[in-house]
Amino acid sequence: MATILLLASALWLCALLCSASSPPLLVGKRTSENEISYELTITVDKGSPDCGVTRDLILVNGLFQPSIEALVNDTLKVHAGGALMA
Repeated sequence: MATILLLASALWLCALLCSASSPPLLVGKRTSENEISYELTITVDKGSPDCGVTRDLILVNGLFQPSIEALVNDTLKVHAGGALMA
């Protein structure tokens, strides 16, 4: 019984530490009233974002699963390069 309780506590702690309230935000450069420019570098690195087994992750500017914010009618210009672009 103590082993099950210890395992449940470890899983709860792992879930608590690994949960994020919101994904990281990429910041673009507003070049005009309706245009935002992003420079993205795509890389591969090891990590365990879900507190599981370490695996290869695709990162954007060093971030795992980042988000981009834009307004209605904005035009996004995205320039991407890096390890996966070859």
